[in-house]
Amino acid sequence: MMGNIPIELVNALQNNQVQTAIELLKNTDNISQLRDDNNKSALHFAAAYGCLEAVRYLTQELEANIETLDQDGVTPLFIAAAKGHLEVVEHLLEKGANIEATFSNGFTPLFVAAANGHLKIEATLSNGATPLYLAAENGHLKVVEHLLEKGANIEAKDQDGTTPLCVAAANGHLKVVEHLLEKGANIEAKDQDGDTPTPLHIAAENGHLEVVEHLLEKGADIEAKDQYGGTPLCVAAANGHLKVVEHLLEKGAKIEAILSDGATPLYIAAEYGELKVVEHFLEKGAKIEAKDQDGATPLYIAAENGHLEVVEHLMDKGADIEATLSNGATPLYVAAAKGHLKLVKHLLEKGAKIEVTFSNGATPLYVAAENSHLEVVEHLLEKGADIEVTVSNGATPLCIAAAKGQLKVVEHLLEEGANIEATFSNGATPLYVAAENGHLKVVKHLIDKGAKIEATFSNGATPLLVAAENGHLKVVKHLLEKGADIEVTVSNGATPLCIAAAKGQLKVVEHLLEEGANIEATFSNGATPLYVAAENGHLKVVKHLIDKGAKIEATFSNGATPLLVAAENGHLKVVKHLLEKGADIEVTVSNGATPLCIAAAKGQLKVVEHLLEEGANIEATFSNGATPLLVAAENGHLKVVKHLLEKGADIEVTVSNGATPLCIAAAKGQLKVVEHLLEEGANIEATFSNGATSLLVAPENGHLKVVKHLIDKGAKIEATFSNGATPLLVAAENGHLKVVKHLLEKGAKIEATLSNGITPLYIAAAKGHIKVVKHLLEKGSNIEDTLSNGFSPLFVAAANGHLKVVEHLLEKGANIEATLSNGVTPLFVAAQNGRLKVVEHLLEKGANIEDTPSNGFTPLLVAAQNGHLEVVKYLLEKGANIDAKNSDDFTAVIICSVFSYIQNQDTRAKILKELIIRGAELDFSKIYFEVQFKDQIEDILNACNGQQKIAVLANILHALDKYPNAQLNIRRVEFLDELKSAVMQTVIDITEKTYDREKQIEICEDVSKLIIKTIPLTKSLIEYLQKVVVEYLPKNQESNKNIFQIVFDYISEKRQPMEKDQSSKKIKLSEQSKSIDESQKYEKEKPKIGTVGQYIGKFISSEDKKILSYDIVPKRYAFEAKKAIEQQKFLNQLNTTLNNIDKTSPEVLAQLIVQLEKALEKADQANKKIKLSSIEPELDSKMDKDDGVAETSLTTEDSVKHVGDSIINTSLT
Repeated sequence: MMGNIPIELVNALQNNQVQTAIELLKNTDNISQLRDDNNKSALHFAAAYGCLEAVRYLTQELEANIETLDQDGVTPLFIAAAKGHLEVVEHLLEKGANIEATFSNGFTPLFVAAANGHLKIEATLSNGATPLYLAAENGHLKVVEHLLEKGANIEAKDQDGTTPLCVAAANGHLKVVEHLLEKGANIEAKDQDGDTPTPLHIAAENGHLEVVEHLLEKGADIEAKDQYGGTPLCVAAANGHLKVVEHLLEKGAKIEAILSDGATPLYIAAEYGELKVVEHFLEKGAKIEAKDQDGATPLYIAAENGHLEVVEHLMDKGADIEATLSNGATPLYVAAAKGHLKLVKHLLEKGAKIEVTFSNGATPLYVAAENSHLEVVEHLLEKGADIEVTVSNGATPLCIAAAKGQLKVVEHLLEEGANIEATFSNGATPLYVAAENGHLKVVKHLIDKGAKIEATFSNGATPLLVAAENGHLKVVKHLLEKGADIEVTVSNGATPLCIAAAKGQLKVVEHLLEEGANIEATFSNGATPLYVAAENGHLKVVKHLIDKGAKIEATFSNGATPLLVAAENGHLKVVKHLLEKGADIEVTVSNGATPLCIAAAKGQLKVVEHLLEEGANIEATFSNGATPLLVAAENGHLKVVKHLLEKGADIEVTVSNGATPLCIAAAKGQLKVVEHLLEEGANIEATFSNGATSLLVAPENGHLKVVKHLIDKGAKIEATFSNGATPLLVAAENGHLKVVKHLLEKGAKIEATLSNGITPLYIAAAKGHIKVVKHLLEKGSNIEDTLSNGFSPLFVAAANGHLKVVEHLLEKGANIEATLSNGVTPLFVAAQNGRLKVVEHLLEKGANIEDTPSNGFTPLLVAAQNGHLEVVKYLLEKGANIDAKNSDDFTAVIICSVFSYIQNQDTRAKILKELIIRGAELDFSKIYFEVQFKDQIEDILNACNGQQKIAVLANILHALDKYPNAQLNIRRVEFLDELKSAVMQTVIDITEKTYDREKQIEICEDVSKLIIKTIPLTKSLIEYLQKVVVEYLPKNQESNKNIFQIVFDYISEKRQPMEKDQSSKKIKLSEQSKSIDESQKYEKEKPKIGTVGQYIGKFISSEDKKILSYDIVPKRYAFEAKKAIEQQKFLNQLNTTLNNIDKTSPEVLAQLIVQLEKALEKADQANKKIKLSSIEPELDSKMDKDDGVAETSLTTEDSVKHVGDSIINTSLT
């Protein structure tokens, strides 16, 4: 015997003879009494020898004391750890053994395991913390020294990434810190992600000044940052360790170091209320207005956290009391929001603005009311806060307090006169929101104070309705007691009962019915309370409504009943109850669906099973012929499909388009359903009415797995649609490369065609499916296969703008110059359709830019015709013939302006401008200009410069002379006006560029020639134009306009057709020449610089002015003048103008004189020829009769002087 432990038991345990040991233990009456001479128990021996099964028997069956000690204070766990028996250690730990139990020398099981080299046990016991870590944590220097001597890992980390040095620093164990550093511990140790603080951080955080000092002496980084960007100074400040803060600053720590959120050490100290630290930072010059990323200052954050003393100190030091966050919040706002009354008072005393607003408009009063800070609310009101202030949603303080159920605040606000009917912007009153949130006491108080009980939300909802919706029974009862309308409705027609039923609020439903609510009230769509309760699966509400007499067959607007909508949403218990109560199992909605149809379509298996058990028609159909089986197959509800087939559903049933369940399942890619239907014998070649089989519709939608399965099951790979399309063609059209590959692998014909000759390659090219195109070419598709109209893959790809396809086809040898029967090339169709990138590539690859089809259209012409501006630009840049003509002899300009398909006028104008700027020919002589072409001509003219406009208009006027009719005569006048303006502007533009007289003469002669092209003039008028224009051409813009204004006014009214014998006319030019000489004389005498008024005044004497103003005009020409303008206004303007001629604008003077000239002309035509001083020229009785008035005013000295000098030089526009 060893004490009272049998030696046989010890031997059995030592030799791991488990059964022997267990038998011996069974015969023991008291296990706790089995001890050897050293007080070791049987459990000690079992743990020492690693006999796991014996340990389990002792702890589980015999309930041996797991913490029993021998005479040295050793536990079974300690012995197992020392011996390295891992499984025993794990078991004892599972049973709750104390991992920290220590031997008399202070060693724990962990230490002894480590000391004996049992590393697995060390890991198990430590849970990440090594013996060295634990020794460092507890400051056991001797143990630390011993473990390091035994080779312990000095950088081993616990599960949080903390090293022994860090934990020693955290606990202020200076000696351990010193020893670890001497032995090479990493002074900047962090976890592998760099997130953990350094030893210096940890020491500073915990205020261990001596450790901080030592770490700094050993070179620790004073600006090291933790995962939040904080430095040791930041963490010391946060924890109020002033001594550490002072030392760090002395050692050079940055006082403005910032965290990742922008906070500085001062900010952090203020946030945590560390007044002494705040004071020290300010003494050291910290920025008092430093802000975090949200704009919060130290004052703001101190106010938010209620640190009054810090706030006071910061304000004493000049902190901005109105500093705001980006959202508008100030220190006062946040103090009110947090309920810091003393702070609120202090800030107000210091002048804080009481009505400062948050970004949503909330003031301190509003936010205090929202958060139920009654005392703050009271104080703010005492200080004059606006009680009716509103936020962005329209809510006042009373509104928000009611919504939050802040009764005391509500009471006080009402006592202070708050508007009880104030509303949110959606119309909700305080009573409404209180009812909505179930705040009964607030509801009662508001009603007692006179709140309108029927106040409505924007959708018409009342407090009663919203309380019913949210199930607030007590509020509902109180509102009804106070007279609320029980049948009130919202915009969708719902009553309180409807909405309560929809939300499943049984207690409310019961009460409303007790109070007489209409059980058959409906939403505007016809839904009754029973319907919406069934729809949402509220069984108890359904039962109650039926018990109270609700109509079980009430219908929705589409004919749906409660049974149907319950089936649709899978509410089996509701379905069962409705059927038990007699609901029609075959009821249908507007699309013909029965409850079974709908349940099958939605995949509601349990409902489908029950409906069939109750006798529902398994072949019932939607109006399109779809049965429950078909819609279940369509939507991939395999279990429903299986059940329906088991119950005898017709597997070959068809809908109106001929599709069977298999067809529709294949089209939708429902592989599992397809597999099952085929297993059940579905016809694999069944077709839609257009001839499509399952194998045809599956490729269309890219359902590869379905395609594979169908082929494996024998589907015909060359099955065709009615138009001849095969599965391969369909897959190619839709770009399903994997399907295309599989079909080709299975032998599909690569050159299969539609009835119009389209091949898989053609259709893939047409749709731009480059990968499919490449694969088909690799597999031998003919690159030049064409349709009957000659279109090849290259043509259709070019026409549709599929650049990558075009590039690949050309790489593979497609003929770039292939033509259709009418001569159209790929370049032509690309230009025609505006495919710029394709046009660019085709030209790069050598396409002929001037290729023309039989109608003569070049790529440029067809691009212009169809309004493709960028293509037009590119073709012109690449040298396209800008004046190329089609078979009708029309250029791009004419085609674009008159014969284009362009709907957008701006686009047409831009194309015309592009063509005209680049010098396009402007020949319109062959065009018959009808009235509807006005816009197009304006586009052309807008794109032209002055000389181009003259050429175009001359061209057009000649063209119009070929087609005399009333409408075109109107257009002729319009174009003549345009020509006048163009000539004037042209001369102005050009003469401004040169003051060389010979150059000016040359320009004017050129312009005259252009006019001669257009207007049949007499020789005398031509000479007059050429000479007078030059001789009287002042070097300023307004006078230039004057010349052509007068000339063209004259031409427009007086021009005649050219006579055959123009050369026989005698023209008097002597007087004209004399007049010109006099004008030249004045040109030399006139001031170099003078106003236009002075220039005009030279030609009108003061006596002439007087005669014009007061004598002849009023008495002798008033009747004629008033036909052009109201008499009195005309006279007043003329009098004022002539009396102030030097101050009158040339434009006003010119207008009056032109009006006067017209009046004189009308009088002359009425045989009232009267001389007007020297203004009206003498008529030459010897003038040529054919020249008539046309030459009279241009062939006398007075005419040249007064018309050429006075009128011409005053009609300045």
